[in-house]
Parts: sequence; structure tokens; C-alpha cells
Amino acid sequence: MTRYNIKKILKESLPEINLVFLKGSGDFNSNITANISLKNHQITIRIVGGGIFMSLKVILLNGASSSGKSTLAKSLQKYIKDNRKEEYVVISIDDFLSMAVNKPIYEDDVFEISPMLCQKVLSILKIGRGVIIDHVITSERIYKQLTEILKEYILIKVQVTCPLHELEKREKKRKDRYVGSAKASFEYLYPQKGYDLTLDTLELSAKECSKKYVGCYSKWCFIFI
Repeated sequence: MTRYNIKKILKESLPEINLVFLKGSGDFNSNITANISLKNHQITIRIVGGGIFMSLKVILLNGASSSGKSTLAKSLQKYIKDNRKEEYVVISIDDFLSMAVNKPIYEDDVFEISPMLCQKVLSILKIGRGVIIDHVITSERIYKQLTEILKEYILIKVQVTCPLHELEKREKKRKDRYVGSAKASFEYLYPQKGYDLTLDTLELSAKECSKKYVGCYSKWCFIFI
């Protein structure tokens, strides 16, 4: 029966990542499954005929209106492709809503179209690409709906934030949002805590935020075998 040394395979295949093996000899039969813990997120690695396949990630950018999520999403997509050679698709909640300067968006509106966003995310994951979600979640039910549908995938939750006065300043400058959306979404953002990473777009540029994200989630892997 063919046997593989998972330590050797992973080190040769992922030389840029620091691998820490917690226990075991590292010798496994073919067609086995091992788990990697990456900053508290489980990544499944299957060794099938000597090949390694890593489960796909979903990056959730959640923040108030005008916090800079859309700009960050595009920057992060490019930065990951350039530096990690991984393909991600950006999916924005705005793509599913009718945005107008004279019409507010209500929580019911977002909850109604949320399943469509989630199904779009799943369709992208199934063709072998990761997803960056640009979202404004303002209730527990919207958050639970999204996390439940995506429970089979790694979901990295990133809060995109900046001070309220800056949000309102950006909102007035952009002139394509209902006035008051920034303040309302800032106050009702859900969840308020428990994120894997928080990025302040007043303190950091989009590129700096992207670099910080990749720095946090691309360097260390702990192998449980």
C-alpha cells in the first residue's frame, strides 16, 4: 500500500508557510485527510494520489456604509492574486439592492435578498475560487443566515471600520447614498465584536489593509496529525 509522508509533502508544497507539527509521525496511507489550523480556522487537506487540495476560504468584509469596503475588496483581491497566486471573486451586497440617494435601505430588504447573495457565493466556490463578500450586516438574523449557509467553508470575518465623523464625511462626498445610511449602519452593525481581524480605513490605506490581512492569514499553519 502506498504511503506518504505528510510533513515532507507539505513542506515541499508550501515552502513559504511556517509549518508546526503538533504530534504524530506524519506517515499516512493514501486518500487520507489532515487538518490545518490557521489562526483558529480549520483548513482541510486531502492527500489523494500524492496531490494536495486545500478547502476554499470566504472573506467577509463587514462594516458600515462608506467605511471603504468596496475599495478594500478590490485591493485585497488584487493583493492576494499578486502575492499568494490565489483567485478570489468579489461579491457585494450592493449588486443585489437598488441603491438610490432618495431611498433608504431597510433591514428587511437585505434579509430578503441575502439568500441570493449566499447562493452566488456558493456557485463561485464550486468552480474553485475563493470569495470576498462586501457586506453591511445590521441584524443577527442576516448574520446567522449567511454563516449557516456557508458553514461548510472557512469564513474569515473582517470588520472594516473608521470613526463616525469620517463615515459621514465620505457619505456626503460620494453623493450616491441616502444621507443617514452611514450613521444607521454604524450604530446597528452586527456583530459588534468577535471578528478575526479589524481594519481601520482611516488609519490604513486599502493596500496597507490588504497587506495586514495577508500577513495575518498566510504565514503560520499548525498541523494536527
